[in-house]
Amino acid sequence: MGTSLLLTFVATLGWAQGSFVGGRGAPWRPLAASRGEGNALALTVEPADMHGGRVLLVVERPPWMALDDASPPRLVSASVNGEALEVGQRLAISADGAGPELRVIVSDDANAVDPQSVAVTMEGRRIAAAATEAAPEGLEASFDLSSIAVGAYEGALEVQDLAPAGNTLRVPLRLTVDGLRRHDDGQTVALTRDGWEYILGGAGRGQGFLRFGDGGPAAYLSTQVGDKFVYARDVVAIEDLKDETGVRMRTDVIGIEGQDFGQIAELEFDVAACPEFPGVLLASRARNLGPPAEVYCFWGWLPGEGFVTAEGEQAWSMTYRDIGNVGWVFLPPTQPGLPGIGVLSRLRFGESRFGTLLLYTDPQRIATAPGEAVEMRLGFMRAEDARAVADAHAALEAAGRLASP
Repeated sequence: MGTSLLLTFVATLGWAQGSFVGGRGAPWRPLAASRGEGNALALTVEPADMHGGRVLLVVERPPWMALDDASPPRLVSASVNGEALEVGQRLAISADGAGPELRVIVSDDANAVDPQSVAVTMEGRRIAAAATEAAPEGLEASFDLSSIAVGAYEGALEVQDLAPAGNTLRVPLRLTVDGLRRHDDGQTVALTRDGWEYILGGAGRGQGFLRFGDGGPAAYLSTQVGDKFVYARDVVAIEDLKDETGVRMRTDVIGIEGQDFGQIAELEFDVAACPEFPGVLLASRARNLGPPAEVYCFWGWLPGEGFVTAEGEQAWSMTYRDIGNVGWVFLPPTQPGLPGIGVLSRLRFGESRFGTLLLYTDPQRIATAPGEAVEMRLGFMRAEDARAVADAHAALEAAGRLASP
């Protein structure tokens, strides 16, 4: 046998619509109430009204409240910096340089939208609406997202109605702010282009120097000086490029298994963006700091569900095989729901025995005097298909962006 629960409230005399218990799938029923001194209101809840030890009460229901409302509000429209945004199961928001102004109109057929509930949540941060006002279609809310730095972020628009259960609308959103951002660690740079983030550098990240977002695939430069293979170890300097949007990152080196060969080379990475290209442009240089030696450089080891060139789709041979000076290669995604990767260069493409893409200098081994460097110029982009990569390659060639200076 359960125990009845007696609840006492201080009620507002202006509300005289009665009190109810129910909801969460149970029918609403009125509760008998008695008034005491000081405007106290006493309600008794029976055990049958409690579900899992919980109970939902409406105390003196306001006239406008619809009890039997289990539907969340709906998103009517959205705009970014005054431009209409496609409304669907997900919001894709992009801006250049700084986070934009987001405006939304939300509505609810049964109960009003709670203005205090309208918020954007983003990676643990809650951004309340800067302003809300009534609109013919519902409630209009605006958000100032200018404090969001360059990068790519996952979050949601959240709105609750004033139904007893507080029905909640949650629309996933992705916000990308194009531009270049230096991380506080002094080691890392993030370049966001066309809604995708490219992360470069980081202490000890030589064998993953370029990452396609957090947790995405990675590409990196391998360098052989004489008979010793080295990779980037730490970024020792970052400086702005003079004539374009980007930075030059200089790193020291370490052996493949952490061997300390001394600083036999210095690696440079020019990281740049340009209007003609929706990805990141790189110029890598391996500078010989020792005696004259042959220097051998290549970028790798990006995966794909096979690969595509201008000649069509191809399967990996699972051997070290030459692809040739084909200009561009598209790597279809290995995970559903993600775009593929385009690699663009005048250099020589190849495949590894692991089913990954490689890019070599041509010739592969270059006699290099002390202080001289072997340069590689290439571009990386996210792409939905091979056509997008081919079009980007044509634009870069027309602008002369892949040619050595």
